[in-house]
Amino acid sequence: AYLKQTLTTLSAPPIKVGYFRYRGFLKQGDPLGSLYSPLPATACPNGGSTPGINSAGKPITCFGPGEFPINFNGRGTAATEAELLAYFATPRSIQESAVQATLQPLLADYQGTNILLEQRNGDVFPDWTGALGGTYRFAKNWRVQTLFEYRTGFKVQNLTDGFRLSQHPSIGSNKREFSEIQAIMLNPASTPQQRVDAAKTYVTKYRRLLEPGLNQAQDGTFMRWRELALTYDFSPTIASKLGARTLSVTASGRNLLLWTKYPGVDPETNAIDRSASTLDQNFLTSTEAFGVPIPRRFSFAVNFGF
Repeated sequence: AYLKQTLTTLSAPPIKVGYFRYRGFLKQGDPLGSLYSPLPATACPNGGSTPGINSAGKPITCFGPGEFPINFNGRGTAATEAELLAYFATPRSIQESAVQATLQPLLADYQGTNILLEQRNGDVFPDWTGALGGTYRFAKNWRVQTLFEYRTGFKVQNLTDGFRLSQHPSIGSNKREFSEIQAIMLNPASTPQQRVDAAKTYVTKYRRLLEPGLNQAQDGTFMRWRELALTYDFSPTIASKLGARTLSVTASGRNLLLWTKYPGVDPETNAIDRSASTLDQNFLTSTEAFGVPIPRRFSFAVNFGF
């Protein structure tokens, strides 16, 4: 099944969905459930220093040779390698507010809206959904039933990793990747180049929450082995001895395997979703925040027919 939804008419300003860390809005002319977030600048086209053009016909911020997508001291242009090497001549801590202010990500206005923190970055509803399954009979009395489901063309707001990879002293900074970067930047024995390389990784991949939504919307495409059931049908003779017309036993499992590149807990989990208290939460689907993955379930059943 293919689904495309566009909000064509909205007699009101854009409606924010959820609290400020959820980056969903309802905006006229955009797909329903759209996500908006800061988007990092990319390298200038063809390896040069001349920027490309955004959808509004204006130049897009980019970085050229010898530059990196770091908005050094908030000036709005890319930092040079020489500037970063000089800055990291001494160890620096990611936790320091001065460092966080100096090593800001270089953002780009791809849609020409002049709102760097709200660039459309996909939506939460899958474009394509599907299922594949069936029943296979063998050896006269045996049946195997199975079902696979997939969804693609949507994004998940991964707040779980957002907090765990953030600079927050109590609920963040507790993943190995973050600790390794911090260790290199703090180590007096590391070289300025090693600290610069760690800073690049921090800014482009692991800087979270300081720019709400940055690196938060992630591809949720997945395929899940939803069901598998193995059934044995006893003969009517055996069933009649137990006072039944039919008799069968079934062993089954649900949510057996998941194939996905989504880096979070589970692309099907959802933090809030529907709520009777506030209507804006109707669009808080595909939002992961400190949840648990969908569990596997196994069962065994004896079925009598009378």
